[in-house]
Amino acid sequence: MNHEYVNLACGSSYIPRWSNLDYSDCPPWVQHCNLLGPLPISTGSCRFVYSSHYLEHIPTQRVSFFLEEVYRILRPGGIVRIVTPDFSEMCLAYASAYQAGDTDTANFIQLEILDQCVRKIPGGELGKLYKTLATKGPSNPQERIRRIIYHRTGETLLSYAESRLSKRQELKELLKSQKVALHKIVRQLRVRFACLVAPSAFVEQNISQAAIGENHAWLYTFDQLANLLSNAGFTNPERVSFNTSNLAEFPYSQLDMHPAGAPRKGAESMYVEAIKPL
Repeated sequence: MNHEYVNLACGSSYIPRWSNLDYSDCPPWVQHCNLLGPLPISTGSCRFVYSSHYLEHIPTQRVSFFLEEVYRILRPGGIVRIVTPDFSEMCLAYASAYQAGDTDTANFIQLEILDQCVRKIPGGELGKLYKTLATKGPSNPQERIRRIIYHRTGETLLSYAESRLSKRQELKELLKSQKVALHKIVRQLRVRFACLVAPSAFVEQNISQAAIGENHAWLYTFDQLANLLSNAGFTNPERVSFNTSNLAEFPYSQLDMHPAGAPRKGAESMYVEAIKPL
């Protein structure tokens, strides 16, 4: 495993010959670890650390430790690249669409901001919307919603369906290799038991059946993220784009860019890089 290049919280976007780590149920070729604890990588061994759409899931009280761990494993001159929703862009885009009377766009942006912060069922309202659009036949209104979703998130109904299929296939691989974590099964049973015995009003308000790490803990502006990186010791936090990087050999097409040249995570994302000083 090449610890020079690290992909943290990789999900299904793993890169061959990189160190691909994740906490959730992983296929056998991804290293399972607790990303909120000390990272299982030697100090100063990495040239480049990448993490996409994970920072916003970290409890706010653990973000500083996570960034300090990234700083620790990087060698002097090493680069961190973080992709995360851009709260400023989301708010400005919502206000612009709302003021222009573009209800479809405004409503979807409101959904993408709020749903993962408040959802209590797997997939939440976004999942319901994607499933509805994926199962209904094409029509002009639905096609416009599809275009909005693709522009905002980079998600297509095809890629959504494929991702669900991929997750089912990964689960089959996990079951075959007996890598399903016992503590996750116990947690699911506890949640189901609590839902059975607790009053329904209490369950609706206080018990979440969403998967671990599914909800957003916070959404950041560039200034907030740059400040967090600086506090962890990094220098020169800068906003880059989905198709630019300070790493000359960055694998854009495998991580941040669709084959057609659009951003893989849509207009809602920001791309921030910083350097560990020499």
